[in-house]
Amino acid sequence: MKGYFRASFIAAALLAALSGIFISGCTDVDDSLGLDLVPDDQLVDVQSQSFTGIGSYVAFSDSIPTSRLRRMVMGSMETDFGRTTVRSVHQFMPLTSYKSRGDYYFGGPKEKIVLDSAYIVLYIGKITGDTRVPQTFQFFPLRSIAEPEPGQSQPDTSWINFERSYYPYYDMTGKYESEPVFEVTLEKEIEGARYKKLWPVDDASSELYAKGKEYLEHIVGLDQSVWKDEEEGEGLFHEAVPGFYIAPKDVGNAIYEILMIDSYYRQDLSYISIYTHNTDDGEDAEALETKFYFDDKATVEATLSNLSIALIDHDYTLATNGIDPGVFLRYEKDCTCPEGTQCGVECLEGCECTENEGVMPDIYDEEGNEIIPQQEKMYVQSMVGVSGYISFDDELKAELSQILDYDDQYKGVFINRAKLILPLAYNTSDPSYLAKVTRFPARLGLYYDNKGDLPVSMPDYPYMEEIINDTESSFGGYLNYSKAQYEMDISTYVRQLILNPEFTRSQLWIAPAYSASTFSRLEEVELQNKVPNPSDPDDASREIKLEITYTLIK
Repeated sequence: MKGYFRASFIAAALLAALSGIFISGCTDVDDSLGLDLVPDDQLVDVQSQSFTGIGSYVAFSDSIPTSRLRRMVMGSMETDFGRTTVRSVHQFMPLTSYKSRGDYYFGGPKEKIVLDSAYIVLYIGKITGDTRVPQTFQFFPLRSIAEPEPGQSQPDTSWINFERSYYPYYDMTGKYESEPVFEVTLEKEIEGARYKKLWPVDDASSELYAKGKEYLEHIVGLDQSVWKDEEEGEGLFHEAVPGFYIAPKDVGNAIYEILMIDSYYRQDLSYISIYTHNTDDGEDAEALETKFYFDDKATVEATLSNLSIALIDHDYTLATNGIDPGVFLRYEKDCTCPEGTQCGVECLEGCECTENEGVMPDIYDEEGNEIIPQQEKMYVQSMVGVSGYISFDDELKAELSQILDYDDQYKGVFINRAKLILPLAYNTSDPSYLAKVTRFPARLGLYYDNKGDLPVSMPDYPYMEEIINDTESSFGGYLNYSKAQYEMDISTYVRQLILNPEFTRSQLWIAPAYSASTFSRLEEVELQNKVPNPSDPDDASREIKLEITYTLIK
């Protein structure tokens, strides 16, 4: 059952000092003097109404690409939403010019070069979680030609494609070596650069020692034409050294965002260094450092650019907040099927589906009746996780349209402002509330759709304008801590919804406001949309509310 609350009031005639209009008040002075001389077409009434009954659902936004994020994200942690694990795929590139080394990339012919050691620099930008629990990450070499997947007769020879979009659940089966070559442990980390020794490891007899040495010697021993061709755009380096697949070895309680480059100084922040020396230089010669950087800014040439993918797994079966993956709205494959059959989420035999494209299931039937029951809680999560989904049904749109049904004494109406209120689903007096607040998204965004290369925003949230011009729109979307709610100015959208309800999208996604950090920091919040019980004084339930202020013009 839907509960609509329509509270309206007339604010009063607007005061405009320049035109001589005055608002009457409780004073002994007659400040309405001359009001009858004001032309009727300059008299206005300002009214406000609050609307509830907005449908709420939980949806899964797994169709946003997570490639080319210009940062490395990795780690594993458990929250009220369950466990989130992030793995990374990263290629790296030579930093030093081939010609600057006298036509020998490591300072001499490969038969005279001795491998000394290797380090990795990880510039940690943000940390989510508790770093007191150490996490070890394993580095597996990528395969440029993947092994055939189950059911395939031919291997995937072109899976590494810089110009392609990759998604958080991309299947890495057969695309990397089965044994790691390096391990890196992050322990009690803080923000900033961290140098980690890749090789040699302590135990020279270990398999990890031998694997790491073999991998590094392969790079050092590459033919000099590889380095030369790399500078000239042939891209032979990535054929010989495809990159790394990086995965947590153990269960931790933190996720790390690792920055690739300083965007202001254009300085590489994270890289691999290999130290070698030339036997002709003698035993006391200083080791030569050769760097390989991770950032994908390399060049406009796709053959010289780096592939990077963030692979994200959300295990909601471990959730402690009651979240139920079984009720998530998910994209259904956009399929072409024989008549009388239906593809559903997966492509069935005889159906043709478009990869990574799909449609959300219908919420209402043709008569406007609910097919999918709404939920009293919504969950919003960054890192391409669960998100909220709200809907304005026909009944509510009819209620909104009544704003246009003004009486004959008015000539028109103008929507001044429409504010969407999204209440939090927490007891603010709970001692654990303050700890949870630290992981709430500071700002939420509303989208027509939440998939594709970038989310498709609604008119009030021009995220691309904000990003390109480094400005902030009037949309807001920020968390009001004192009122425990998110507030969004959606005036443009509501004007469209009232004036053209049949041609305005009725469903909107609620997800973190778009930015690169949306993918690299785990943020989570629960929202509430529950009809309060007036007979229960202890019932603190709140509904999603739309507050509209409008002006009636005489």
